[in-house]
Amino acid sequence: MRLKESWDIEWQDLARIESPFFAQSKVKKAFKGTAPTHIRGLDEVLQNDVHEFSCPAHDGSDLARVLSMLERGDIFLVHDPGDKPFSPVVRWEEDGDGGRWEITLKDASLYALSSLEWLIDKLTSENGGAPAGDSAWWDEAVGGAKEIVNQLGRRAAAGLSESTGIRYVEKDTGREIDLNEAGRELLPPGNAAQARGAQAVRDHQASAALVSTIMALASKFRSVVRDPETFAADLKEALTNTRSEGEAMGKVGLIQGKRRVEHETAEGYGDRYHGPDDITRAKKDSQLAEWEAKGSKTDSTAVAKDKHGNRQGSTEKNRLRAELMVTDKARKIGQPSNRQGGPYTQEEIDLWQEIAHKRGKKQHISVHTNTETGMVRIYERDEKGVIDKKLDEFKMENFEAMKQAIREAFKK
Repeated sequence: MRLKESWDIEWQDLARIESPFFAQSKVKKAFKGTAPTHIRGLDEVLQNDVHEFSCPAHDGSDLARVLSMLERGDIFLVHDPGDKPFSPVVRWEEDGDGGRWEITLKDASLYALSSLEWLIDKLTSENGGAPAGDSAWWDEAVGGAKEIVNQLGRRAAAGLSESTGIRYVEKDTGREIDLNEAGRELLPPGNAAQARGAQAVRDHQASAALVSTIMALASKFRSVVRDPETFAADLKEALTNTRSEGEAMGKVGLIQGKRRVEHETAEGYGDRYHGPDDITRAKKDSQLAEWEAKGSKTDSTAVAKDKHGNRQGSTEKNRLRAELMVTDKARKIGQPSNRQGGPYTQEEIDLWQEIAHKRGKKQHISVHTNTETGMVRIYERDEKGVIDKKLDEFKMENFEAMKQAIREAFKK
């Protein structure tokens, strides 16, 4: 995510702008740390606001300024390529002339609405009224793939330099060049969208195999699915840290289920092998919820038990997990790790500290996907992990295409 001033917003940013309300919530959480980094552009908008070059203090005064700028529409929080806002401010509406952007933002200040109207008018005139969605997303994916090739090329050049003892230096300064960082790009980005895709790969260190698989499958199915961009984003999330087709289909059920019951992943959640499949906050009241995803060929609603006999989704299992995270794992913050989820972060431990304070008491949800029929059922469970009530039941969006894409992904 990045904070951008209104005049810096680009055509392809429009669909990824978060509503001021949820943007303010994310910024407040960013200010919990002394040097917030997961929202980029924070220092820049603070410095530009008062025309100074000193490092912002990230104190209460700075927070109030950022919140005020978000409310007025002076700045916007823009999600990264491939990610979607929890509450978008615009949507693309097709019509006889091709289409147009419509503002979906509700309960916002007149200043924010006016800023959005100005942005849409300005960018529409500059871009000829074409939607940013599919073509921009595909260019960003191409740029990401090019960056992976460039990274591999730089690593190969650096390895050859190391093995032969040959060093490369700048002609004018004599400074040695680190080929891992500054080696020549084999496939430079062809346009601005490809450059953004390359930057996204650098920012998130995406897996080369995963990116290439997603690109190939998204391209294959884009003409037969509704909303190809969402299809690709769901597919990418479902295949990340996934070990089987059934598990991936279960994840898709969870991803789509979250959207339907209006939950979003909580700040700080880390996808760990022994942890829950997601931790979310409800849109209406920010209530915490733990999610477990199951995919099977039947309508089974079973969940696993730990060695103490506690079901997944039970209060006691959550309490024990929280205690482990805030004691043992808290000591490992920032330490390099090759395990699923990477290094532990302070935000992750803070989230589990909140759960520990609640002694594991929060909403517990399980999602069960029938991989043969595509039916998804969402249940709320009680403190013992026993089903209490059904929250939703639906047919998975793009079920046949998603199932085939996941099957092909596991053949690669």
